[in-house]
Amino acid sequence: DEASTLARTLRIRYVLLGIPALKYDYTVAFEDYGRTSFLWIVTAAQVVFGPSPYGMRLIDAALFLAGAIVLFRLARRAYGAAPAVIGLTLLVFLPTWIFWSVSLLKESLYFALSALALASVRALISPDERRDDGLWRNAASWIGKRVALLLVVAVVAALLRDLRTGA
Repeated sequence: DEASTLARTLRIRYVLLGIPALKYDYTVAFEDYGRTSFLWIVTAAQVVFGPSPYGMRLIDAALFLAGAIVLFRLARRAYGAAPAVIGLTLLVFLPTWIFWSVSLLKESLYFALSALALASVRALISPDERRDDGLWRNAASWIGKRVALLLVVAVVAALLRDLRTGA
């Protein structure tokens, strides 16, 4: 899957930049099988930064680490520092996650988006302790925050749906 993703995104990059390609390259680049938004994200990164397969793996590792940090912050708030650190350590150093985080697969993006969705839903349904019911200005900011969080959840859900069919 990794080699297929890299080859396909390079072909899409060639088409976007107007680099001459064969008819076969067009066919492979734009076929329906395996088409997800992840291909376009990797292609965009390769258009901006150039063809760099190791750089793409660095982006995946950063996405995985960002998702792990989001989950760590949620766990620290709910359970305290010690369980959160233990959970983060286990998550970061599990062999499966190490391999997924340094590979050019959509799992790191899927994990980061899932963590963002979980954190957004938790913030959406949690009571805001600092809200003062007596002021309309604070009520308006509370409503604005909830609307923004709903928008984040909707966008993340749409991205997750496109990353993995049936998700």
